[in-house]
Amino acid sequence: MAGKLSKAMNLMRNMGLRYVGFRVRYELMKRSGLFKKKFPVAPPYQQYLTLKEWQEQKINFFFKNRSDINIPRDPNSELRATVHNIEQGKFLLFNSLLTDLGKDNDWVTNPDSGFHYDVTKHWTEIADYSKAAGDIKFVWERSRFSYLYDIIRYDHHFNEDKAEVVFRDILSWIAHNPVNCGPNYRCSQEMSLRVLNWTFALHYYRDSPFLTEEVFNQIQYTIYWHMDHVYNNIDFSRIAVRNNHAITETLALYLVGLLYPSLPNAAMWKAKGKAWFEEEIAYQVYSDGTFLQFSMNYHRIVVQLLTWGIVLAEKNNERFEQVVYDRAAKSMQFLRTCMVDQNGWLPNYGANDGALFFKMNNGHYRDYRGQLQALAAVLGVDLGFDQEDSLWYGISPKADKWVPANGAYSFYTGGYYIIREPDTLTFIRSGSYKDRPSQADNLHMDVWYKGENILLDGGSYKYNTDDETMRYFSGTRSHNTVMLDNKDQMLKGGHFIWFYWSQRREASLKEEGSNYIFTGAINTFKYIKDDIVHRRTVTKQKEVPVWEVKDEIIGAPGGMELQQLWHVPLGNKDIVIREKNKQGGETAPQRCDGWYSSFYGQKEKTDEYYFSSTNSVIYTTIKIGR
Repeated sequence: MAGKLSKAMNLMRNMGLRYVGFRVRYELMKRSGLFKKKFPVAPPYQQYLTLKEWQEQKINFFFKNRSDINIPRDPNSELRATVHNIEQGKFLLFNSLLTDLGKDNDWVTNPDSGFHYDVTKHWTEIADYSKAAGDIKFVWERSRFSYLYDIIRYDHHFNEDKAEVVFRDILSWIAHNPVNCGPNYRCSQEMSLRVLNWTFALHYYRDSPFLTEEVFNQIQYTIYWHMDHVYNNIDFSRIAVRNNHAITETLALYLVGLLYPSLPNAAMWKAKGKAWFEEEIAYQVYSDGTFLQFSMNYHRIVVQLLTWGIVLAEKNNERFEQVVYDRAAKSMQFLRTCMVDQNGWLPNYGANDGALFFKMNNGHYRDYRGQLQALAAVLGVDLGFDQEDSLWYGISPKADKWVPANGAYSFYTGGYYIIREPDTLTFIRSGSYKDRPSQADNLHMDVWYKGENILLDGGSYKYNTDDETMRYFSGTRSHNTVMLDNKDQMLKGGHFIWFYWSQRREASLKEEGSNYIFTGAINTFKYIKDDIVHRRTVTKQKEVPVWEVKDEIIGAPGGMELQQLWHVPLGNKDIVIREKNKQGGETAPQRCDGWYSSFYGQKEKTDEYYFSSTNSVIYTTIKIGR
């Protein structure tokens, strides 16, 4: 088994010397107090930009103002109920968890744990992970201000001016969160999103009588210090984190520089933000359109950020490097290929924290159609969906329609293999890692039948909970693959860290006669023994909901038990899973309680079926219908 030195060396090999060196320097600066000088507490108020100057800028946004929106009004009851709840202090956290925060919420009390953060503390003194405080994302969620899109859409569809409500909340947040203090200055991505969402509201209510000089003065001051913080802490996202955080923050620097050119340092933010954004897209979105976070929901975040960036650049006669447009198109095609046609959902694959930054339609949170349609429209493609997202961006779908055909799709760089049929979608993961994995789920298989998820991915649940629960959701146990003696494919470290990454040896998906056949092999369980191989073969009968799966472990120490795992919605009687035994008969699986989290912060029981064997091979047949 791996010792401390072995794990340290493995971490250094995985993450690189640049990462390790940066983390050491970063911690030294935090502990020495140098960051407190670099990020001053509650700096003196200064007017960097007047309301009149801002209103007279010759900068193009998605629209001119509230009266410029050209979207057919649809005053539906669902939107009415959502905004009524917001006005009563009830918010849909993580796009799913209705939580009563109260009308006088102070923005820094965790509704999940009841913990109240001290806003006199510098942000460097606030812990990301604390058992006493609980999951800090419960505080960040409302402070992101994504709920403003519900209010603004209500304003438009019901033709009921909500400017006073919007600016009241923004000023309340500013009053409760001194610059560079407390939990809401802990994460630069959250700060970037807040600025983008405030900016959307400012433009919508550009000519509102509620947008007074006094209101604008407080907002422009806070926006400046937000972006000063983001700029001066950008290396943390670009080196230590390097995922959707870096994409969000670099784009925000570019857009704030573009949209607020009179702010001090705006030209520098814009130039460097644009160059960094282009670098991050080229690095993080692989050549086949897959994404380095290995997460469907985080990939959708990138889709929305690309939409913002491309539209606003082009509206102001600017353009990114060609790689941005190429990776945007490939991203749209990859996610659309993984989509279930019946409802717009995708497999619950990878880390899923409930994020949907810019919700511009009435669709379900798990429905990706509106966001993909908007990016497609930017790129001159029509996916044929009927959501209003693209209209809020001031674009409309072109005549060039694109729909993925039925058949087999391989995304080798990212490691995804998809079989699309009229009634079924089969999703298989088989990848190598040059970037940090978030879940130990290699050779996981997801199955959808007539729009229903029949073989489930467990999801994420929470990023800060007890160790056993975190290991279950991020580990191998919650996925449809195999374990050895209840051990994960990789060795779990601290938050978001895995040691001894599993790596693909081979993978292919092809058609042979009346079947689709996937074959994949990975090096895995390296912390147990260096040369263990898991080989999986999946044979899918064309147009028939039957899958035959062969799992083989090669090179495992003698006596270790092979466990093959399958996760099924609780009480589902339509799916039949059987192991072929040596005598030519079939054996039913054993059952235990499993867990499924479709939404962040929520979990429900599933039927977890498993086969156990001290042999090296398990043959399984999966059928839908008896």
